[in-house]
Amino acid sequence: MTTTNHFSKKEYTDRALLNADKDAILNSLGSKTRISVHKKSRQVLKKVEANWTDEAHARYAELFPTGYEVKRLKKAAPKKAKTTITEKKALAKSSKEDQLAKEQRAIIASLVDEAAEKTLNGEVTIEEKDAELEDEELDEELEDEELLELSDDELDEDFGMENMPEFPGEEHIEQFEHDALSVYGDEVDFYIDEDANVWDENMEFVGKYDENDDVMFIREDYEFQSEDDELTEEEKAIVQEEEAKNELLEIAKLEMALANRKKAAKKSAKQAKKIIEEAKKKLKKVEYDRKINAFNIQVSRCDNSIALMQEKREKIIAQREKFISNNPEFTPKKVLRTKKAARQHCPWTKEALTFIRSAVTQADGKISPAQFCAEFKKQFNTSRSDTGIGAQISKQKNIYNRRELDTPAKEIGSKRTWSDLYSEW
Repeated sequence: MTTTNHFSKKEYTDRALLNADKDAILNSLGSKTRISVHKKSRQVLKKVEANWTDEAHARYAELFPTGYEVKRLKKAAPKKAKTTITEKKALAKSSKEDQLAKEQRAIIASLVDEAAEKTLNGEVTIEEKDAELEDEELDEELEDEELLELSDDELDEDFGMENMPEFPGEEHIEQFEHDALSVYGDEVDFYIDEDANVWDENMEFVGKYDENDDVMFIREDYEFQSEDDELTEEEKAIVQEEEAKNELLEIAKLEMALANRKKAAKKSAKQAKKIIEEAKKKLKKVEYDRKINAFNIQVSRCDNSIALMQEKREKIIAQREKFISNNPEFTPKKVLRTKKAARQHCPWTKEALTFIRSAVTQADGKISPAQFCAEFKKQFNTSRSDTGIGAQISKQKNIYNRRELDTPAKEIGSKRTWSDLYSEW
């Protein structure tokens, strides 16, 4: 069941709840039981339900079973057989015009005869002619005003305002607007019934509406009385208390909405900060990849240059050997040097192995044996061949790269595991 305490009159219309005899149902305090009707949705709400009686609840369920006021379609009122004010005015005006035309023709004829006679006698003056014309215009204005005047008794007779009509009930009225009612403000609602009687939201008779001429006739003694004036002191206190509760409720809702906004803003700021950090990290990674790619391009260019120089060197050496072979008389004889027995299989010193292992560790296992061989020879005065030095560097490189494996190091001809060999470093 929908109830209400107090809402703005800009949105709701308050009026009394009537019984089947069109009388206001009284509440437990002896005042009129009132309902609030939404001006747009036509939802009907109970006002100060705490004071409602069982009769009021039953009447509400009978009139508004769905909680909404059903807007009835306005029936076309049958045209009255009697003559309306407009028709009376038209008939009166036509008869007066005919009589006026006859009198004007007679006056013109008499004036022409009189003017002719006075012209012959030389008695007519310009001032006399102007005075006659002014008298004729004044008579015409007075006659026109008489055509538009109708007595109050005639208005009451045409629209039946001599007797105060009875309110037909809420189910027989519909909302009504007219420019003549705008003097009471937008907060007052007016209604019209099938007999063109106009009522206010307090079910007080306002006047009659002429649909043919779109004229609103308002009672001379009508004054709109606000329903707040009819409330008792106790009801006013209840309304004020409920208004305060509603205001506090609205404030609580606003504070809750503000807190939710602050929470959402804090969450959004946190998410934005996270997104910014991730974006910075991605940019840093992109910059890192760009520089690494630049370094790799430079290394590749150097490798290509080395390959070209090596190829060029080999060609020059081949040309030199060919030239020497073509001129054997100038070629010195080579002295054969015998190698010491088992020179390649002599043990490596601890200093040499430490130097190789340090270089492998610094390069993180990405050392080139061919390039490191020359550096090793500069450091150690050895007669070992480049092949032997390169083989030892490759061996130490494999041990470092596979140092976490517990499988036998068969690739280097050892039965020990890779991790065991790395533990000797």
